[in-house]
This record gives sequence, C-alpha cells and structure tokens, in this order.
Amino acid sequence: MEAVQTPDTKSLRICDLTLIYWYLSILEKSKKKLLSVTNIIVVDAYLSNKSFAYGILDMGFHLVSRFRDDAVLFYPTTKTATGQSGRPRLYDGKIDFKKMDLKRFKKLNVQINEGTLYSTVAYSKSLKRKVKLVAWITGEKHKLYFSTDITRTEG
Repeated sequence: MEAVQTPDTKSLRICDLTLIYWYLSILEKSKKKLLSVTNIIVVDAYLSNKSFAYGILDMGFHLVSRFRDDAVLFYPTTKTATGQSGRPRLYDGKIDFKKMDLKRFKKLNVQINEGTLYSTVAYSKSLKRKVKLVAWITGEKHKLYFSTDITRTEG
C-alpha cells in the first residue's frame, strides 16, 4: 500500500517527535485506507508499549506484537466483586513462565520448533490492560506474543 522511509534521529529531533509518535502519525495519515482492509497492526517488540498501543487503539486498530521476555503479566481475577468498598481486584497473581498454572492456559495443538503454544487472557502491567497472550514454551525459554483484541480466537 505504501512505503515510508524512517527518518534519522536528528530529523526526528528537529520535528520534536519520538520514533513512536512518528510511526503513529504515519498510521493516522493512512488510517482510512488501512481500516478498509484490516483493523490489525502487527509490529515488532520495540513498539509493544503503552504509548503506541493506546495510540493505535484510539484510531480503531488492534495491536499484535511480541512482549519482551521479562514482561510482567498477571492472571486476571476469577473472583466476583464482593460488594465491599474499595477497588475490586484486577488480577490474582503474577504469571511465572517456569511454573505456569496450566489450568489457566489453553494448550494449542501446534508444535513450532519443538516448542508448545499456550493461550490465555492476561493483564499486562506495561500496557495497563488485558491482552490475549500466546506463550511459546520450549525447555527453559519462552517467547510472549499478544493481541489487544482479547476476543480473538486461535487459529
């Protein structure tokens, strides 16, 4: 559809923009054309941050990306509101990928490079929202992929 050259750091400074806001401005200019094709934006892990995610969500897109391996993710709470005063709990505990609670993950019937895929909805500390999470687990390593569209199905 379109190819746009990424400016160098000096040019961005002159325009008083960060790389993230520059990419958002490019998407904003092409928003109508892009939304006629898809509402999904796929980017690398560099752009998997709150500023970029909320920027494209405001435009009507959903983000698909990869988290850093050390991303802080939580299991969303399964408890109902108690009716007591105070803010209700958002999550039950931090996800430890070395000791995953497999009752909270769905194992996907796909083997990729001798690894296993698991899916769940998780709360992301960095994005301050729930995401659809797919974890690729192989031995001691894991890679974390997500979508801001938590209704998304696997497949």
